[in-house]
Amino acid sequence: MLQAKIDGRLTEQFYEALTGKVRPSVPLFSAVKDWLAEARATTAPGTVEKYEHVGMDFLKFICAGEPAPLLGDVTTEDVRQFLNDQRTRISARTANVYRKILSGFFIRAVKNEIIKSNPAMPIKPFKAERGEVAERRALTVAEIQLIYGKAPNDFWRYMILGGFYAGLRLGDLVTMKWGSIDFEQNIVRVTTIKTGRPMQIPIARPLRTLLESIRPARTPKAGDYLWPANAERYLKFKAHEFSNEFYDEILTPAGLATPRNHKAKKDGGKREAGVSFHCLRHSFVSYLKITGSNNAVAKELVGHSSDAINDVYTHLPIEILATAVAQLPEVTQ
Repeated sequence: MLQAKIDGRLTEQFYEALTGKVRPSVPLFSAVKDWLAEARATTAPGTVEKYEHVGMDFLKFICAGEPAPLLGDVTTEDVRQFLNDQRTRISARTANVYRKILSGFFIRAVKNEIIKSNPAMPIKPFKAERGEVAERRALTVAEIQLIYGKAPNDFWRYMILGGFYAGLRLGDLVTMKWGSIDFEQNIVRVTTIKTGRPMQIPIARPLRTLLESIRPARTPKAGDYLWPANAERYLKFKAHEFSNEFYDEILTPAGLATPRNHKAKKDGGKREAGVSFHCLRHSFVSYLKITGSNNAVAKELVGHSSDAINDVYTHLPIEILATAVAQLPEVTQ
């Protein structure tokens, strides 16, 4: 068996003939569903969301259905092609996260004796290209005004204002319900998807103006989504599609990213200096500091659990703190 493995001839049939053990024939689709179900019961919601995103993307790429392919039929080349395809759209750092997640899925299957080896193990991590910036940064007021002006509809105007004035993550904004909006107290109350932490965030004037403009004439039910179709799409496909829309429909027209060609990595688009939707959250924290808020206020509003994490999200020169202003800047005009 050892020599056959070295020679690359250790097939399932050879293994079964030598050991007398028959491995279960588990479809890839069922294996991924079982893995995700276990993760939902044992893993933090934010991590489960990443697992779901990677797992469903992999199933889609492999064209996996209920009966086929079997988990044991997935090869290293299948995994390599999937990761290379993803790399045309995401950073090396994110592609390596995908690799790690898939490897964890296959290791679980090995431990459960469904497959004999991890097909992701031989694949080497990606190296960042020269000039590729992994870290996100805070946006300038002019850049936020620019992307707000390029927003194609009220949904994306709401998303941009919610990211900047409330510091909420993409998923929390897309799945926001009317019951979370307290117009009387002027507060957004939401339990974040990533951490499960309940938050209370004052509603900034520009965001309130937009929320009032989209509020239905008839009082909505507390459980109704602000954006039902988009919330349904997010719950099914997660953040990936929305991140792509933000890139293609807003960042690219704003000149903060170049158009992408998904067919070839070398022709793929590039974002300017790590710009993404999450930069709005960085900007929220940074401008809180610029306007004179202390660490305790910033931590409470953005939901960070420590000063160390809060510092990662703060991008400003020390001298700016001396000239703090009383409110966050206007970005809708």
